[in-house]
Amino acid sequence: MTTQRRRLAKITCCLVLCIASLVSSWPLILSNAKYLYHEDDAHHFNRTVEMSTRSDLNPYYFNKPALHFYLRMPVVYAAAWYERRAKRLESLSDIRTRDPYGLAGYAYTPSHSRILTAMRLESAVWGALMAVSTFLLVGLLKHSIRVAFTAGILVIASPEILKNSYVIGVDTLMGLLCVATTTYAFWALNSYRLRHLIVCALLAGLACAAKYNAAPIVFVPLALWWLCDQSLKGFVIATTVPVLGFLLGAPYTVLAWDEFIKGISYEAWHYGVA
Repeated sequence: MTTQRRRLAKITCCLVLCIASLVSSWPLILSNAKYLYHEDDAHHFNRTVEMSTRSDLNPYYFNKPALHFYLRMPVVYAAAWYERRAKRLESLSDIRTRDPYGLAGYAYTPSHSRILTAMRLESAVWGALMAVSTFLLVGLLKHSIRVAFTAGILVIASPEILKNSYVIGVDTLMGLLCVATTTYAFWALNSYRLRHLIVCALLAGLACAAKYNAAPIVFVPLALWWLCDQSLKGFVIATTVPVLGFLLGAPYTVLAWDEFIKGISYEAWHYGVA
């Protein structure tokens, strides 16, 4: 296969994987649009809407890092703009987020289901990109488009990933960033430059800013440094840039330190019990 045909085949596979992933997630995106059965769906939807309404980047919540809230806020603004154009919404403050009888005081019956659907669709897009990243990763390992495409399909068909593909939570974003970090690291092995180590370490930090559980991904830029660099400058980059990436995605972990310690301590207890 010529280089041009191989490139065209890769682009085609990426498009097919994106479409297949979104199509498989679409029934779940539309499901339960009148009532939220998933706790994360309700909690993160309502909190993101409240942050958008206040135009406040402080989540006042640190059981999960804040990156996914920041990435969802533009979708809230865009969906609200569309709803205002359609005369179904006057302002963001009209979106009902609280209910005294709801779990933790949150509303489990969304007042504007289209905004909920838009936020779920964002999760599905992250899932589609995860399948594409997996395709690219396996292609780098095996150099076989057929095997790589099969790997992408397996991601889409995975029951656990499909179950979380539409949920307004942190898992899909974390998965995407972890796979993207690893894919980029394998790509960088072929033409290593110091800037590649910086990007890899930054992606690892952003993955941790999506969910604390992603912390082991910081060993990927360290592995890249060990295999390609082994300089003191490279070591400093591999160990400090992930921290900078984490703070870029979740700056209030430093700005509200006491609340952050309280939130991450709760998560450690929560997973210990689980």
